[in-house]
Amino acid sequence: MRGDRLGPVLADGAAGTDSATDIVRVIVPPRVEYGLTELGRSLAGPISALREWTEAHINDIERARSARPADRGATP
Repeated sequence: MRGDRLGPVLADGAAGTDSATDIVRVIVPPRVEYGLTELGRSLAGPISALREWTEAHINDIERARSARPADRGATP
């Protein structure tokens, strides 16, 4: 994930660093390794359920997309 997009994820508490297990490496450019927090890991179930639903309905989704006019949903 790009650093400029990580701020909201960190602010929501879904990812962060664990200072007890942080590894310091001398590299150029400097980098920070992030991991999921307990809150972030709690998203695994809902995301898995969404993936399973999508897999079960992919044919319906693709049929709906192909039936949609190209300009439908465009903003004026």
